Amino acid sequence: MVQIFLFLCSLSDPNVCKNVALPNISLPSFEACSAAGQIIAADYLSRHPGWQLVAWRCVRGPAPSEDGKA
Repeated sequence: MVQIFLFLCSLSDPNVCKNVALPNISLPSFEACSAAGQIIAADYLSRHPGWQLVAWRCVRGPAPSEDGKA
């Protein structure tokens, strides 16, 4: 399975950033993740308006932790 991993920064303080794994959303392939990634990220941001999306990626298996390790 493939999970979506977001890198977000606070709109009020761009120096405050965090990695967010979306463990409840798993897709069958990188192609499916690539096709749905922007929509899923936009949905997340609509529910978390204080954050700005910096990057997103598709990760096979468990998403990396906050320190970037699996």
